[in-house]
Amino acid sequence: PLQPPPPAAAANGSSTGDDAQLFAALTTGVPLFGACIVTYLVLHTVFHLFFYQNSVRGTAPTAPSRKHPFFFVCHVLTISDRDFIRCTGIDAMALIEFCRLSLRILAAMASWSCVVNMAFYLVSADANAASSPSFLSRASLANLQSNSADRVDVLLALIASMIGMWLNTLYTIWQLRLSWRRVVCWCQEAMAGPGDVASFSLLVRSKPISSSPLCSCLCARPARMCTCSCLWPARPTVVTKKAALSTWSAIYPEEVYDVRMVREVGKLPETLRRYDGLKRKLGEQRSRIEAAVARGHGWRVARLQAQAEATAKEMEATRGVIEALKRKYCTDASDEGLSYFVLFKTRRAATIARQVLSIRDSTFETLPAPLPTAVRWSALRPLSERFKRSRAWLGTGAYVTTLCLWSIPTAAVATLLNTANLYSFLPWLKTALEAIGPTALSFADALVPVLVHILFSSVLPPLCGAFTNLEGPSSQGAATASTFTKLFSFDFLWVRTRVRIRVRIRIRVRIRVRISPSTNYLATSFWVANWLTD
Repeated sequence: PLQPPPPAAAANGSSTGDDAQLFAALTTGVPLFGACIVTYLVLHTVFHLFFYQNSVRGTAPTAPSRKHPFFFVCHVLTISDRDFIRCTGIDAMALIEFCRLSLRILAAMASWSCVVNMAFYLVSADANAASSPSFLSRASLANLQSNSADRVDVLLALIASMIGMWLNTLYTIWQLRLSWRRVVCWCQEAMAGPGDVASFSLLVRSKPISSSPLCSCLCARPARMCTCSCLWPARPTVVTKKAALSTWSAIYPEEVYDVRMVREVGKLPETLRRYDGLKRKLGEQRSRIEAAVARGHGWRVARLQAQAEATAKEMEATRGVIEALKRKYCTDASDEGLSYFVLFKTRRAATIARQVLSIRDSTFETLPAPLPTAVRWSALRPLSERFKRSRAWLGTGAYVTTLCLWSIPTAAVATLLNTANLYSFLPWLKTALEAIGPTALSFADALVPVLVHILFSSVLPPLCGAFTNLEGPSSQGAATASTFTKLFSFDFLWVRTRVRIRVRIRIRVRIRVRISPSTNYLATSFWVANWLTD
């Protein structure tokens, strides 16, 4: 019969090794997880609309009844995929499908690892040993007994591990295929469904071209063949609505419904938002006046009426500014720009225009039109389009510079990840924690480095978003995708590639130390290794 493995090694009644690290992490992580859950419940109750109203599409599912504090959990688990797509869109559903795929693959790998590896550990356990490794070590195939390489059970364990890797690989490919087919079916249903305004339209943006056949830097080469003309100011082609409509009507006869130009509007959007805010404020003030009259608070009515009159006067002044801006920008003479939307009568014509219309030396580029509420109008206005090329180069240069020199702020913040260095900068913090007790000091030692790392990492998303705004994406989705790409590049370069380079350099330096007789070569090797790895 199989003998149970000996108990794990312990000191003074406490766990050691991997189990001790796991328990220490749980001691810090479980309270933080509980605090996050409580924060989410409070935000979900106070800002109920933000969790169910899509700000981009303007749609919302049926709100569940509030029977208990966790009423939304049942609603999330029982909502169908089509209802979720109708409320949030395909992009959000694709993210949910990716999370499902990850959980399915992780569950399969964890099940095989725990069942097979633990079974072989029980078979190969040494009953004469005084103690055994921790549970995490017992659950890993890499921690089999080192003096039992000639045993049959160890060989079977290695074969089972190899079979498990192949089975998990095939299972992963199968699940990827199923998830991909689901996403394709959702996209086909969305394209066939009526009511999608963006499927009938096309976005056209003008390309900045040189003002002469030759390069603007006088290198005596054609502008389209020159590699340095993009660094100089270019002159985009301004298009009128009449010219754009005639051009697209000639390409697609009787298929174009209308052309809508993106014009320069100055401060008109900000003024309109200000006017809407004043209108809501006036409505609230009048409601307060009615409530005060109903309650008989005469002393409060006069003050509220004075505030309402001041708001009404401000509204009249704002309305005058709006009319002046409309007379300046909203005229037939100003109906021209560098970007515009082409509206088609049928979805077929719009789809063909998005797929096949790509002219190499044309003065414009065609893009799929985003949703009206997801358009970044600030990037499509003529003033922004004129400097699109230079701003894109500026954003790319700033991003590459930050990507290359990111080690400088990383080294500065790395000192704060060590609590000893942090206490040297802030001695009062250690004194205060020691006064509270050793538990608070241990909690700070585990929490402060993580907190500093999170705060430092939170600087990257807005920084990458600022670089993306300089590039001038036409939609919120394109801006989010570009920002995510930049974040992934940071993670890939400074987390994955940097670790591999450091490991390889250290291995090579150690080899050179043993075989190289030259002292100068050793000094140079150490200097290069320290410069690349620090």
